[in-house]
Amino acid sequence: SQGHYSLLHQFNGQDGMSPGGPFVPDANGDLYNVTGTGGPYLGTDGTIFKISTTDQKHYKLTTVFAFTNDALEPKNPYNTVVLDKDGSIYGVTRNGGEWGAGTLFKLTPR
Repeated sequence: SQGHYSLLHQFNGQDGMSPGGPFVPDANGDLYNVTGTGGPYLGTDGTIFKISTTDQKHYKLTTVFAFTNDALEPKNPYNTVVLDKDGSIYGVTRNGGEWGAGTLFKLTPR
């Protein structure tokens, strides 16, 4: 095989598990994505994370949002997220919501 890869981050469960679809860049060059399970709360409800670098050699993963195990809240995001020009994050979840059938969400980071 040809090419060379670099390991940027290894998930440990507390920061998420089962990362999702394509990365989405913001205006600063940070890359956003989701994990479908894992996170800091009891249960396996997923996270939104970003990965950033200042020198293209060292990378930092930051959990932007962790989905809780509250049955009515969104949980288990999948596919990817979309960012609008104001920095809000939109996505979908497989589970959660009033009927447990998934949700469409908007997250406005602080």
